[in-house]
Amino acid sequence: MKFVTGFVFCLICGACLFAQSTSTTEPKPEPPSGTPGSEKPSVPLIRICGTKNPPPCATPPRPVSTPDPEYSKEARDAHYQGTCVLWLIIGTDGKPRDIRVVRGLEYGLNEKAIDAVQQWKFEPAMMEGKPIAVQVNVEVSFRLWAVAVSPTSAQVITGSQQQFSATVSTLSEAPSSAVNWNVSGSGCVASACGSISPDGLYTAPLTVPNPATVIVTATSGTDPNKKGSAQITIVPSPSR
Repeated sequence: MKFVTGFVFCLICGACLFAQSTSTTEPKPEPPSGTPGSEKPSVPLIRICGTKNPPPCATPPRPVSTPDPEYSKEARDAHYQGTCVLWLIIGTDGKPRDIRVVRGLEYGLNEKAIDAVQQWKFEPAMMEGKPIAVQVNVEVSFRLWAVAVSPTSAQVITGSQQQFSATVSTLSEAPSSAVNWNVSGSGCVASACGSISPDGLYTAPLTVPNPATVIVTATSGTDPNKKGSAQITIVPSPSR
């Protein structure tokens, strides 16, 4: 059984990108030593653009289609939950490949995560106007109950907006979208990290905060212990 709203489905399975790095050519991973799929291959790296990484650098890939993974019956019956981390390459065609498990889970959840990520589609990373292949780590969280925020990560240009949505789901209750939103970050003073409306519309600040990463959090309106979040990277306007 499954209902889908962005990254939300029955027995919540959410995902997000993090720790991005890139390569100037299509990487050719070397087979890892030890347990198969447990280590990341070594490839040449360049920098992802950011406040501390001026050009030349690469822009990160952008998710276009991210079908949700399914919760395995064994994990559901065992009330098992957790987070697995996958290492993969997003090619110049925006398709994931060479997926490997960095940190795994039991009860077949690794396989469920891999099956879903294989179906994902991205706008490829770009450098000097050309698509390039990039390494990313993908974190796939399986929760029996949670607040799931969609999208789970976003790049937002200064002064622009990004719509977020959230769904609260448990094993015994019907899904609910009643949440309270807030913005946080280590560089947040007053509105330095932007603002978010009661319906989840985030507005970025006019200047890039330091650090440039902020978090939007959705808290269940009926249970303050249930929370979900998304990571936002603020980038300057190209015209500035």
